[in-house]
Amino acid sequence: MRRFRLRQARLPKGMAYPLRRCSLDAIFEVGTINYIRSVTFHSWPGRPLFEALFQGIGRRNSAAGTCEVHINAVSRRELDSAETLLLVEGVPMFLRWLTSTKAVATAKPTDIFYWHAWVVDRKLKVAYG
Repeated sequence: MRRFRLRQARLPKGMAYPLRRCSLDAIFEVGTINYIRSVTFHSWPGRPLFEALFQGIGRRNSAAGTCEVHINAVSRRELDSAETLLLVEGVPMFLRWLTSTKAVATAKPTDIFYWHAWVVDRKLKVAYG
């Protein structure tokens, strides 16, 4: 059962999303992740392939204690390699980050935490903080 809001922008010709809705449902269900607020599929050139923002639990807004995920479109030529990198490397790293961030958010309740993944030279590069 999906517990997050899903938004999907129209794709430009020749572009595709590297993760599918059903994959995300399975990932969050198996990981028992229930604090994903929204998932947005979009095509924003220059932005990370996969990014997440976690709002600290003490923030004064409706997103406090939740995470929003953004998935950027890739060209169809890069689709298979991007999907494989995300599923094999990126998603497990993201889930570990999300679990530890949820715990750290108690100590730093007003912070905003981020996780970004890019594909550079067919390798996944990750930044978080």
